[in-house]
Amino acid sequence: MAPSKNRLYVIWATLGGFPLDQLSVFGDYDLFKGFPIYSLTWEQATPRAQSLLERFQIRDLPMDMVGRKDVFLILPRDFLKLYGQYLREHYRLEPVFNWVFHGNTFDAYQVTKEGDPHHL
Repeated sequence: MAPSKNRLYVIWATLGGFPLDQLSVFGDYDLFKGFPIYSLTWEQATPRAQSLLERFQIRDLPMDMVGRKDVFLILPRDFLKLYGQYLREHYRLEPVFNWVFHGNTFDAYQVTKEGDPHHL
């Protein structure tokens, strides 16, 4: 998965999402410089995270990720069911999770809704 400054990566940073715990203390962190990561952790409340959402014109994160070609969701496959249930119950839409990257330590998805003619 090639990082891009024009894409937002929403990551579930614990319990099998993005493997932050596997990064070495002495690793090359320049890889993440300018890499727009929005972490679904305590960091959501920080000004940096809010600024990132504004930059991508996201006001309602769960809904605004749907149908976006510039937003990638990185989380454990088991959590897709929970996110899908949330979208069905709160927004009355049937999500489709498009698997766009499979790595050794994490997977990435893009979300569309069933019946969307602009399916990714």
